[in-house]
Amino acid sequence: MEESKAQPVWQASRSLFGKRGSPTLRTFTLASRAGPWPGHRHQWASVTHTFICITLFFGTKMSRHLDRISQHSFICSALSPDSIVFDFGANQGEFSLNIIEKYGCRVFAAEPVLALCDSMRRHERLSLHRIAIGKNGEIVDLIVNDDDVLSSTVLDHDVAESVLGTSNSLRTITETCLDLAAFRELNGIDHVDLVKVDIEGAELDLFETTSDHALRSCGQLTVEFHDYWYPDLATRTERAKQRLCDLGFRMIRFTPNNKDIVFVNPEIIRLSFLDWQYLEKVSRHLNYCGRGARVMANRLFRKRAA
Repeated sequence: MEESKAQPVWQASRSLFGKRGSPTLRTFTLASRAGPWPGHRHQWASVTHTFICITLFFGTKMSRHLDRISQHSFICSALSPDSIVFDFGANQGEFSLNIIEKYGCRVFAAEPVLALCDSMRRHERLSLHRIAIGKNGEIVDLIVNDDDVLSSTVLDHDVAESVLGTSNSLRTITETCLDLAAFRELNGIDHVDLVKVDIEGAELDLFETTSDHALRSCGQLTVEFHDYWYPDLATRTERAKQRLCDLGFRMIRFTPNNKDIVFVNPEIIRLSFLDWQYLEKVSRHLNYCGRGARVMANRLFRKRAA
């Protein structure tokens, strides 16, 4: 009796639109179960090779769209020397200076801690303001660690001690905040191509109070939320994310928590359907795997060193 042949993988597959004959990630669920085990092995090999080829093809294609600086991801293909970038929470200027060196953008940075402003390298395309960002006109107390001034926070002392150090080295400085619209007006800017937000808890006040018009004037926002430090901020964090999505931004999360999220305004940054699918469905999972591999490697090296 003649051995039955397995149905070809491509004929058994269905595309996203329900047609036959085009490879997708669902191929393995639809492959024929007829035929001997070697046939299955060839089918699985075809599926694996197809997935790798698709991933490499779009990965190479998307490498010109996506970049990550100082743990903040963003759509780099939307940037040019004519682009305007706001850096909220500039720290020592790593993000600002790298953006200038790689893409030639004009950067306006805000950093409330005097020691950090003084340590920042100056550049002709960088305008630095010693200003706190948050709810416009609000006076806030920022907690700073005198032993390590690399960050400050508007969160309470209990959280600050867990993040910045013991209470003996902490002090409080008082600053008046500007929001996105006020900072834009201060610098005479009508629209912003990229806003980086890493302001140690004040991002919630910023997103809760900034006007819809000011937010919609941004091409993209790359944000670090801080609910992983302070779980009580989780509800407000989700509301802030939802507000940006309701305004039309497309959210892409690159970490399992809310530490690296980019909100892209599709009315300003126009990408193809396939580019969006890759960014939203594939690239973030690849980033998860990469981060997991780095964490495991670091743990292994530490164990060996011990």
